[in-house]
Order: sequence, then structure tokens, then C-alpha cells
Amino acid sequence: MLTVFQPDISASKGRLPRWLRGLEIPFRLLPIHTKSDIPKRARSDEGFLILGGMMSAHSAHEHDWLPVLADFISRAVSESVPIIGVCLGAQISAEALGGQVAVPALGQDEVGLVSWTPNELSFQDPWLGPAIMAAQEAGAGASWSVSASHYDAILRLPPGADLLASSSRCPIHTWRFGSLLGFQHHPEMSAQRTADLQVAAMLKQGASAFEAKKQWLETVTLAAQSEEITNSFGRALLQSFAHSISKRK
Repeated sequence: MLTVFQPDISASKGRLPRWLRGLEIPFRLLPIHTKSDIPKRARSDEGFLILGGMMSAHSAHEHDWLPVLADFISRAVSESVPIIGVCLGAQISAEALGGQVAVPALGQDEVGLVSWTPNELSFQDPWLGPAIMAAQEAGAGASWSVSASHYDAILRLPPGADLLASSSRCPIHTWRFGSLLGFQHHPEMSAQRTADLQVAAMLKQGASAFEAKKQWLETVTLAAQSEEITNSFGRALLQSFAHSISKRK
């Protein structure tokens, strides 16, 4: 069973439910509103995917469940429970395991499509490796465009973690620590959602409506061109992840 933590119910789940249903991977969505929403321990047949949200990894004064989630992650990793953290989920995980997150990370923020580059070690990862190979079979090169939306970033990985991928602006994008795989980008995010977030950021910074509309169309078009790559990557990632969960039964 895959449990998907939703720290922010307003954040889109994107392609994730469609991928999981298509692969016939059993899952449940678990919105986090209070500390009591977070389970005490993982079941023996359970893995976890932690999505993103508008809050930061340092906003425990507004969201008192954040330290509880961090403790859950630390304990679960010590028990080799399979976990994927996405954006905020990866940042909470990094600090829970001894890393450091900057809020905000000046100069490392990314909103829109970014060029994601896996390193040589990434091909050896049991979940990421098959996903990269599937993406390259679908036409990806050594780097390809992925969806990102973050103003915070991981500055230092937990001791013993392995860096697996970077972008030109954000050095720590994808990483592995034991049974946890962290992504700064959003593998699940749709093309339209990516464009919407990018345009909102542009308008906030003073761009004209014409400039924003032009960028929206450009982002949607570019994302559509890599749709097969995105879907191949996401499905292969989840398939390998689910296999690791099934081995815990």
C-alpha cells in the first residue's frame, strides 16, 4: 500500500493518481491538517510519498505537525521504509535526516520548466535508474525539461546522502538517503499547472499580461513536447518504488 501525504490540499496531485491507477498500484491520499493525521508508525506493507505545499520546512509555528512529520520520516528511514519526498516533502526529509534547507534560497529558486541533469550515480539507483532509462528510451537526452516551483532549497544534504541530479540553478535536485529518494522538482506536475505557476510568479514580479500570456503558451508547448518522456519517467519510477514496497510484506 502506498500512502500519499498531502501537506497542502490546495496543491495539485497532477498526473500521480492517473499513473498509480494505470499501474494498478493501491494507494490512499492522506491530507495532513493536524499532528494526529500522521501515523505513529508505518505498517509492514506500506510505503510513503510526501507531496509539496505552499508552506516552508521552517513554518512549524504555523503548522505544528511539521516536527511530527519530520520525526516520522526519520524513524521510517531507520526502519528502511520506502519513501519518496517531492519538493517540500524532500526539504522536510533533508532536515529530518540532518541536512540543511534555506528559506528562501536566494539564487536557487525555480518556477517553470528547468533542465534536469542526472549524474552517473543516478543510473545505479533502484528507483531512479529505471526511470531515467525509460525516459531516455522515450527520447530524453542527458538532460531534459522538468517542472519546478520552489523558492526554498536544500543547501546541505544529510551526512551519507548521495546526490543524483542537479539543475544549473539548483545544485541539489535529486538525492538518496537509505530508503528515501528526494526530488526538488515535481515529476507529477501537469504542463498547465507548470505554466500557471510560472505566469503567476511573472505577474507578481511586474511582467505585463502580454508577456505572461506569451510565456504561458511557450511553457505549455514545450512541456507538451516532452509529455511522453515525463509519463515514461513517472510510470517507471512508481513501478520500481511499488516493487520495493511489495517486498516489505
